[in-house]
Amino acid sequence: MNIDVIIEMNLEALLIDRGVVLNFSNNDMRKFIIKSIGLDVYAAGFDAYGESKANRLRYVWNKYTEEVVSKLNIDLLRYFKKISSDELFQEKKEEYEECMKYFEKMLNKRINIAETGISKKLNDDILSHKFISEQILKSNMKIEGKDYSGAITNARSLVEQVLMELASRYEHEIKNKGDLLKLYNEIAKAMNLQAANYDIEGFKQILSGLNSIVNGISNLRNELSDAHARKYEPSRHHARLAINSANTICEFLLDSYEHQIKMKEKGKL
Repeated sequence: MNIDVIIEMNLEALLIDRGVVLNFSNNDMRKFIIKSIGLDVYAAGFDAYGESKANRLRYVWNKYTEEVVSKLNIDLLRYFKKISSDELFQEKKEEYEECMKYFEKMLNKRINIAETGISKKLNDDILSHKFISEQILKSNMKIEGKDYSGAITNARSLVEQVLMELASRYEHEIKNKGDLLKLYNEIAKAMNLQAANYDIEGFKQILSGLNSIVNGISNLRNELSDAHARKYEPSRHHARLAINSANTICEFLLDSYEHQIKMKEKGKL
């Protein structure tokens, strides 16, 4: 996220002191951020700017989406208020309120697909490889926390979000919200990704298989996720299968969309 320079200066003054973030130990900060946004800042790669807590936080600020960064910073600011003395908070109140107002505005402008359905406003953060990888990371963190049903729910939600955002790009009216397979088939038709449109048998089989995968993800959510009364208790390998399948579907759809945009720009579509 590209944070406004003044806001970032205020944020640094509120949250960071000589490489330390608030009153966190390494483990406290790790657990706080996992709970807030599902990212483990002590995983490989998060030390790209340096190993301090402050540099791990700055990495998230610079590398993740508005939604992720805004949610985390709102939680951190609330925690700052909670642990601050009345005297300190009054001293920093102006910077605190300015930062909260900024990040709440960023977060509120995001499209809540689950509540509002399709908007004509295009959501670049959702239809991006970065967004997909972030959601897969969050799902894998749930697996590490042994929340297998939650990971399956995340996988299903990711597929639905990508499909609904594609629907908005193609100005396609959603008639089957909640029915993942029918939604996928509508988008596949709009994007010319139906198996019947291909002559090569291998492509036909793969595209037909994608229908089965989408249907499987939908059924897994009904039977093994935390969204319904479960018939079976999911295991790690069930959750991993759902996440990997969701990743394959979403990356394929996004790659196909990007290819079609390029062909359209060249006048070949």
